[in-house]
Amino acid sequence: MRDRRSGSFIAEYVAVIVVIFLCLLFPLINLVTAGLRYCLVLQAVHDGLQAAAPATTFTVASGTNSVMNLGPTAIADTLSKYTGISNTSIRTRIKSTDIATQTVTDYPWDTKLAAPAAQTSIYTIECQVSADVEPLINFGGVCQMVPGICGPMHVDIAAQELTENPAGMNQ
Repeated sequence: MRDRRSGSFIAEYVAVIVVIFLCLLFPLINLVTAGLRYCLVLQAVHDGLQAAAPATTFTVASGTNSVMNLGPTAIADTLSKYTGISNTSIRTRIKSTDIATQTVTDYPWDTKLAAPAAQTSIYTIECQVSADVEPLINFGGVCQMVPGICGPMHVDIAAQELTENPAGMNQ
């Protein structure tokens, strides 16, 4: 007599592979894609800060060699090369650290210094980018509860860079 269960493994194997592929592989690919796009936004922030560090002034009104012109332009140029990154907002501010006391002062976003830079402080430029990074395949209404796997993931990335010309940050 022949065993009737001998072909059941092959018949069920296809169904098991399909379930594993749909339930594990697609979400993993989506999560990796969202993570890659997060890293691209992070790199764009660093590119913007590297471009803004040698700026001689802070505001756009004072010339094209300003932090508010060079930084956001470099960030936008980097992000425009890639797809899946949207709703980008860029904020920039100055931070100072008193050398003697190590106290850090955060100045308002997108605002120049009110007075010339003090010789007793170290000045940095901080840039914050908020963006939505998309997964590779957006499932839409299927599973809205998992950002980065089923739909866009909102990220806020901030970084700092020493300014090379703190004397012009009040212009």
